[in-house]
Amino acid sequence: ALTNEEDIKKLYNSILTYKHGIITKYALLLTLHTAQRQGSIITAKWSDIDFNTKLWIIPEENMKGKETHYLPLSNDIINYLKELYLITGTNEYLFPNQQYKNKCMSENTVNNAIRKMGFTNEQQTAHGMRAIFKTVCKENQEKYNLNNEFVEMVLAHKTAGKVENAYIRAKNIEDKRKIVNWWSEYLENLKEL
Repeated sequence: ALTNEEDIKKLYNSILTYKHGIITKYALLLTLHTAQRQGSIITAKWSDIDFNTKLWIIPEENMKGKETHYLPLSNDIINYLKELYLITGTNEYLFPNQQYKNKCMSENTVNNAIRKMGFTNEQQTAHGMRAIFKTVCKENQEKYNLNNEFVEMVLAHKTAGKVENAYIRAKNIEDKRKIVNWWSEYLENLKEL
């Protein structure tokens, strides 16, 4: 994963100017802005997105940990999703498969797009965008008061022990919203356009 700001800036601007498929461009944007796993992103359905509450409710069957994940969405992502809706909104999936009807995009699509942008597998992968998010949040933790527990919750990582996790029912939506808003603002400030 790329971790210095100049490399992240290059990656983000490469995504913003991606010319090999508009739907793939939005998959890249959602991958970097939300820091979610590819399995959750490619299987996202329009019915999972609540534009009013700015929330993506990822069903347990699309989550590695098999628990429903409540992810707040930044205004920037909401705007990108509204643009994407004009393209794929008549489909069940945000990212429909272009070859097979009623299926979602291939899990390899985003990694292939990263290669087309000129980044090697050693430099950047789709999953590595989660590492970019985590690293930048960690580096800016004190300066911007980014609580590590909520950063981990955005990533859908367990933050407590097995016994404690059995009792936690809190979703901490607004705490996570602060993190995702900060992250999107960080990325948008890297724009060269």
